[in-house]
Amino acid sequence: MIASILLSIALFSQSPDTLCKAEVLADRHPVALSAAPLRVETRAGIERSGAKELSEVLRTLPGVSIKDYGGAGGIKTVSLRGFGSQHTQISYDGICISELQNGQVDISRFDLDNLEAVSVTIGQGNEIFRSARSFAGAGILELRSARPVFETGKSSRTGIGLRLGQWQSFQGNINHSHKLSERSSLSVNGSVLSSKGDYPYTVVNGQYSTTERRLGSEMSALRGEMSLYSDVGRTGTMTARLSGFFSERGLPGPVILYTQDPTEHLWDRDLRADVIWNASPSGRLRAEAKASVSWKYNRYTDSSPVYPVLEDERFSQMEYYLSGVAMWSFSERLRLSCTQDLAYGTLDTSFPDCVYPRRLTSLTAAALQYSAPGFTLTGSLLGTWIGESVSSGEPAPVRKHLSPSLSAVWNPAGMLYLRAGWRDSFRTPTFNDLYYSKIGNTALRPETASQFNVGASWTLTRGHFDFEIDLDIYHNDVKDKIIATPTMFIWRMRNLGQVSMTGADLGVRGRHCFDRGFVLNARASYSYQYAVDVTDPESKSWKNQIAYTPRNSGSALLSLETPWGRVSYTLVAVGERYSLDQNKASNRLAPYWDHGLSVGRDWTLRGFRLTVSAEALNLTGNNYEIIKCYPMPGRCFRLTVKIGGRE
Repeated sequence: MIASILLSIALFSQSPDTLCKAEVLADRHPVALSAAPLRVETRAGIERSGAKELSEVLRTLPGVSIKDYGGAGGIKTVSLRGFGSQHTQISYDGICISELQNGQVDISRFDLDNLEAVSVTIGQGNEIFRSARSFAGAGILELRSARPVFETGKSSRTGIGLRLGQWQSFQGNINHSHKLSERSSLSVNGSVLSSKGDYPYTVVNGQYSTTERRLGSEMSALRGEMSLYSDVGRTGTMTARLSGFFSERGLPGPVILYTQDPTEHLWDRDLRADVIWNASPSGRLRAEAKASVSWKYNRYTDSSPVYPVLEDERFSQMEYYLSGVAMWSFSERLRLSCTQDLAYGTLDTSFPDCVYPRRLTSLTAAALQYSAPGFTLTGSLLGTWIGESVSSGEPAPVRKHLSPSLSAVWNPAGMLYLRAGWRDSFRTPTFNDLYYSKIGNTALRPETASQFNVGASWTLTRGHFDFEIDLDIYHNDVKDKIIATPTMFIWRMRNLGQVSMTGADLGVRGRHCFDRGFVLNARASYSYQYAVDVTDPESKSWKNQIAYTPRNSGSALLSLETPWGRVSYTLVAVGERYSLDQNKASNRLAPYWDHGLSVGRDWTLRGFRLTVSAEALNLTGNNYEIIKCYPMPGRCFRLTVKIGGRE
């Protein structure tokens, strides 16, 4: 429907007297040229949407699902096409973020204000100049920060931001960049977040309903990042970065009718140091080297009266990571890349029976790409070797795996592009899966997955009107799925599951530029997922939809830019889901619609840029849950003020 409206506007609107600034759909990112489904949001698109958190951007992309426990303290993870979040690689400026303990990266720790672009690739895309770790997993979420750019004759810029929201929510940001020389610059940014998070929600009990307050969702956090950018020689660049994240949060427990028992608390400490060197010594050779050291500390407490004393668990992770990649162009049509990653990780816990696991991982990948006019073929092979040691007992056996992939994109005519791809991937068991006190199982095998995708993209540009439509149909199989099953006394991790996933993703984008500075942007998406358990024909969950995977979901975004400001409307719709693999009424989660409205305006005052925006989230106050018994906030409002410093 949105596409029809936009097309009508393009056909019947009068030609403008003056030309507005041309901006090609999707900021000319080669979405249609990709051999794999690719979703991209640039800084301009993020600002148009009114999104202020990374999860708000990702939940509008087809094929992407967010698990959200609600409130500032609720952890948020991302998964692709029904795969668990452990199958999603998350890359920040080319370095993949790992989580050895449980495999789930909380995306709420990334500051959206600090990102220049967000992209999601499902399967094997066109980019082969990347680390070996990027080839692993079902897909990759790539976050790119902005390198400072200075106007001629200027050497520094500073910006501050303030965001206020309901339930005593506050966030402050500051960033400063300075030009050290013609070849180097320094960027420093930080943010502080505080929220009580005691939002109201409605409890429905038969014909009665009451309004309660969410407890245990308070959070305070501090983020900081310092980056040094330098040009090395005539063809090389180097980036050195030190970043930290510190938070203290309540973990909001489940709400069972009128009962809340928020007794859990979590402290996070995360420090990283990264160095990236990139060079092109010749027209045919590109090389890149990366090194990273990360330290993570978590403290979890539970003061529930169930425990005779305070439950106090502490975890400390260290990882040392090295990556090198080289790409050689034999000709304009044929390219070869080879990459090698090495990672050494450790986990220490406060458990008396901790075995102090140590893991050495070697990832080796080679990719070959052939490009001709209107056609690109890409093949890759990833070899994985993982060895572990423990202080006592038997470690997990050495794991080896070869993961091939093949993809192609073809331009048969005009702006029509056809793509197809197949990829084999697997998920390594986490340290918790293998060694967690009393429930770990060192005999676990990795989850293996096969992904098949066929799709098409078509774009149209007519004057000031741009239009794009993408359709992908896919089938995925997951074998040796790792699940927790009860035994006589305790739960154990086992390889018992097999899942079949078939679905389709549809995306539509449109943009029309009118005269007098008016620009209309529209985007809509729809996803269908038939993701069912095919482990055991005799089980009660046979051919049932897997947990927390909706059969139908979609989103829409409509924004209007005017000389006086911008306004945008966002809709996210999710169909029914089930909290467990048995699709019965007691496990059902109702469908929901989430509407959002954003207005904003920019001013330039004596060399300063002032931006003011206001957002209304969950505009209709819909009372819904993404995770069972974890109610999401109802209608809420935010106000953001940013002041860009003098250049």
